[in-house]
Amino acid sequence: MAKHKIFLGPADSGAPHALRVEGLAVDAVLPGSLVKQVAGGLETSDKAATVFDSQVLIAEEYGAHVGQDVDTAYTIGDVCLSANLRSGEFVNVRVATGNNLTAKGIALSSNGDGQFKIAATDGTEQVLLYSDEIVNVTANNTLVKARKA
Repeated sequence: MAKHKIFLGPADSGAPHALRVEGLAVDAVLPGSLVKQVAGGLETSDKAATVFDSQVLIAEEYGAHVGQDVDTAYTIGDVCLSANLRSGEFVNVRVATGNNLTAKGIALSSNGDGQFKIAATDGTEQVLLYSDEIVNVTANNTLVKARKA
């Protein structure tokens, strides 16, 4: 099924809009990727799964009003929009090849390149999201529905 949005919202209708963080795209940020704030704006995150912090920023699509979609990367210098996820919110995120999500609720962590991977759940990796669909990822940058941990 084709996916058309990154931020899907909460399970209830309490706060249906994303808590947005914006900044200039420092690199060719792809919507659905984990991003981080830097002095120049927002860039694709290189955070290792073993680095623990509290902010989970997911790059959003630029918007249909300019003819872009979830597969169009931001151009360097464009204003990049990201969702600062809150507990219980759903998004479509990029998952790396070779991750076989055999059930809903599988823990996901940073892959170190803006994508996500199945997390080690022994406390050595930070769980950022939980998958909300069953899929065997056979191509890099596949969008997978997930919710904030």
